[in-house]
Amino acid sequence: MSRFWIALGALGVLSGAAFLVLWLLGWVGWVPPGEPLAVSGGVVLLVTGAFRLRAAADRGTWARSSVGRLTAFAEGTFFCAVAAALLGRQWLPGPHGLGWAAVAVASMALVWFGKTRDGRRAQAEGAPGKPAEPGAEPGASADRAGTTAFQGQSLPGRPGG
Repeated sequence: MSRFWIALGALGVLSGAAFLVLWLLGWVGWVPPGEPLAVSGGVVLLVTGAFRLRAAADRGTWARSSVGRLTAFAEGTFFCAVAAALLGRQWLPGPHGLGWAAVAVASMALVWFGKTRDGRRAQAEGAPGKPAEPGAEPGASADRAGTTAFQGQSLPGRPGG
């Protein structure tokens, strides 16, 4: 099964390179942007979505991860929905394209909800990097309360520097 994921990753990298080249050529005006650009972008998003859905289904890595399964599932669903809309834009009638857009919007709401749950879980577990107090600076963690990266140093051009 790992060969499948390696091949899928290689397909994603090649599609990403094709997307970049086609986008640059379209930006310069040498090639009109169109179907190949949408297909390569859709394949990249589909591969990304497949990898996120695989991460959501994998039970072994969640004990040491800061991203929860719900968040990974929602991200995978979002990427796959946008990919389906890009890949099928020529063949899907208008209402189906709106359906994929609705799935993408619902997935983003689910990502937001999952990230909120992940943050609350990390706070409850006392994760490192958690601010020492609600008003603390973002870089100050609970184990370094009262210290900063620039403590005792002065900046050039400032008084004392």
